[in-house]
Amino acid sequence: HNLHVYFKQNSEFDRFDQSKHTLNWITDNKLLGSTEFWLLSKLQELVVEVTESFDQCRFHEAAKAMDAFVINHLSQTYVPMTRNIIWDDSPENLDRRLAVYSVIGHVLMQLNIMLHPLSPFITEYLYVTCFNRKESILLESWPKREEKLINPKVELAFDRIKDIVSLANAARNLASLKRRWPIKEVIICGQDLKSLDVEGISDVLKNQLNADQYRLVETAAGSQLEKVANLLNNKMPIYVSVSLVRKNIAPKVKADIDKVAQAFERVDKLELVRTLQRSDGHLLTYNNGKTIKLSPSDVEIAYKASDGYSSYERDGLIVFVSSIRDKGLIAKGLLRDLARQLQQLRKER
Repeated sequence: HNLHVYFKQNSEFDRFDQSKHTLNWITDNKLLGSTEFWLLSKLQELVVEVTESFDQCRFHEAAKAMDAFVINHLSQTYVPMTRNIIWDDSPENLDRRLAVYSVIGHVLMQLNIMLHPLSPFITEYLYVTCFNRKESILLESWPKREEKLINPKVELAFDRIKDIVSLANAARNLASLKRRWPIKEVIICGQDLKSLDVEGISDVLKNQLNADQYRLVETAAGSQLEKVANLLNNKMPIYVSVSLVRKNIAPKVKADIDKVAQAFERVDKLELVRTLQRSDGHLLTYNNGKTIKLSPSDVEIAYKASDGYSSYERDGLIVFVSSIRDKGLIAKGLLRDLARQLQQLRKER
């Protein structure tokens, strides 16, 4: 409904000829971006899921799938990603705007047809007022899966972007940075980041992160020791803390446990981490010449983002966001806040 109202209020969309600006027109003019490939690919999955659910009389599952698609993919992901394109009313950007309108129009049309069995009167009204290609929506064909629009590579990249942006937003919250405030840098550490090597994805990711730049750092899976060592080797902005697991050491040194702990405090912790990663233990000297070999299980290793950064980790993916903002970034953030307040006033009036 909100999308319908928005486009009805948009004078440029009123002049938009949907019969002319079809998906074929977009494809022929090579106007499909990565965001369009992703949304159309997700739509093909939805068509299959809804059709199968209706065939099996599982109407609630069909409704749930369409609800999730509209909210998660169309409204909360695609529209925000293309908002700047729609707002840019420069003549040289006209074809790109029309391509976005075409894709949204096509997707809404397919959704309207699939929703018709569940809500016949509203979908008929929307069809007549918004699309009006035929006398009634009942004369339209049921949507079918189009193989040429399926792009698993782009879907995988966007799924990865969602995970990254979610962690970046969590890191922003820890640093009290609003999402609309631009930041200088984001560092993304994890496995299989090559899935982001898709044409056009870089701009999408930078836009979603709202950052001047970002870096991808490939790290291998492993223990906490290996993870922290990897971060150190890649010069990530972290502080490392290493503590002795006294319950593991005490049975070996008995009454000397306090002296071992004192000797441990004098050890270079970063070098200790690297030594434990390279070998199976670190030889610790204590009490005037006595030694004990520390294994990885004898120490507890943790890390936190260093000053000027905030970080968040989940499922092997770590995101660092820079928390220091210069005058330029602060000014951009104030402009975003002002724009948001003006938008709110426009809605209220």
